[in-house]
Amino acid sequence: MKELLFNEDGYCNKNVIAILVFLIILVVSSSVLKFKTGEECDYRNSDATWHTLLTIKAYDETPFKQHLFLPIVSLGRSEDKGIPWGATIPDSEGNYYYTSFSAAGFFLPWLFIKVLSLPIEEKSLYLFNSFLFLISVLLWVFLLGIIYENCKYKHQLCLIGGVLYALTPEVLHGMGIVYWHQSILQVTLLLQIIVYYQFAYKGSVKSKCLFYILALINPYIEWTGYIANMGFAVAEITINYKNGWSIALKKAGLLGLITIVSFVIFSAQYLLRVDFWTFVYALKNRFMSRNITTTVLLTDLFGSYFKSFLYLWLFLIVVLIWCFVQDKKLEIDYGIIILLLAFPIVENIIMKQHALVYTYDRMKASFVLIFIICEICRNILEKNIEKNVIGGLIALSLCISTYNLLSYLNDTTYVWRTNYKVNNRVLANYITKEYPDALYASRTIVRGYMNLLFDRGIYECLSAENAIKKALKLGKTETVFINTETINGESYKIETITIFNNKFKTSKIYSVKNGVIINYY
Repeated sequence: MKELLFNEDGYCNKNVIAILVFLIILVVSSSVLKFKTGEECDYRNSDATWHTLLTIKAYDETPFKQHLFLPIVSLGRSEDKGIPWGATIPDSEGNYYYTSFSAAGFFLPWLFIKVLSLPIEEKSLYLFNSFLFLISVLLWVFLLGIIYENCKYKHQLCLIGGVLYALTPEVLHGMGIVYWHQSILQVTLLLQIIVYYQFAYKGSVKSKCLFYILALINPYIEWTGYIANMGFAVAEITINYKNGWSIALKKAGLLGLITIVSFVIFSAQYLLRVDFWTFVYALKNRFMSRNITTTVLLTDLFGSYFKSFLYLWLFLIVVLIWCFVQDKKLEIDYGIIILLLAFPIVENIIMKQHALVYTYDRMKASFVLIFIICEICRNILEKNIEKNVIGGLIALSLCISTYNLLSYLNDTTYVWRTNYKVNNRVLANYITKEYPDALYASRTIVRGYMNLLFDRGIYECLSAENAIKKALKLGKTETVFINTETINGESYKIETITIFNNKFKTSKIYSVKNGVIINYY
């Protein structure tokens, strides 16, 4: 960082400072513009955000010695225990834990919210995610800066790459209102590549130590970390085989060992609270439901990248044509960097169902796409000394990025207006006040939204008949049965709530219209 911020005379590099200030303003401005949530909007993959908020709330309501910061989804009251929730497994206390992802992605936003004394709500998580967004932009520019440190057009390439990344539609969404573990990895994966470059090409001992620490941490954070470590192992072999295959394989083997240790740590934390075979079967089932053996077509997955990066593809085509018309050839250097940036995308192929449904899993592909664009721009600039070419490429990047931002802001498949959340809250407040001790159930999955809306555990995927049987077994006089309407794949809109009196076998139906409770007997 010092080499980028200061020139040889020890003075601040005004060009770099100007670029960083511009990008910070750009990120903050876009974060303000794209914030659409609360009662009036819903958004794609919102279940990830609500899931995180539920776990953060559960951390506060359940003693640490029970949850150990594992991804708990059971709230704190005794009535909330023993209620299955999605693909989770129980401990001996009746707490249910999500096994597909580690504690890191829940603990860090919990810590952020606690340190800043923020309420547990979407806005707070949005602030945390926007902070990660800003850090990832700055790290991305820093990586470009050290790669192109000897290039005459370093500053221009940093500006182009930074702007293109900051306003990529999938990044705007996945590091905005939607939060999941991939947001953290957008930061830590970049940091891992930076320190690897520093020690592999510059011999930095400190960077080497940090690299191996990140090689341990990143797989724990998110599954892409395992694949990324494989990419680093390939890079180690590629770089070191000339010094002897034994040396190269030892370096790759060390990475493999660290990766295994990371998985052991991930598993050991769960096994402090849950049964071994239950945990193993849960991991297997989640992997089989998401992986390459599913019926999801790879063509659908690859096609989804066009939507994720939108006008970046147009920029790529324009500069490619420009480059070939100008020089009739293209020189792409830094093959190891491209390998490290591209290799994590293999995780999307292995877990193709997840990458297709949860679009933020595709954010990592922006790195290699934008770096290839930067490489093509470098070709153009180095073969053309006219100043207007530099201005043209920068102007084109700003234009393309502006279109990407506007497209995201107006894309109703990412964020759309709703008219049911206010009514949901009115109805939920009334029902929980009138029937505080009832069993709550729904025919559909509830995820985190319904749990937080009613502030309690809710039995999901039950028929009304089975819900009543469950209530009678637990000695509950009443059953609250939540009937929802599915919109854009999410069952968040409450149509009616039926109250069954289990003792007298009577029922009432409640709904709400324009904020007014309607009771049907």
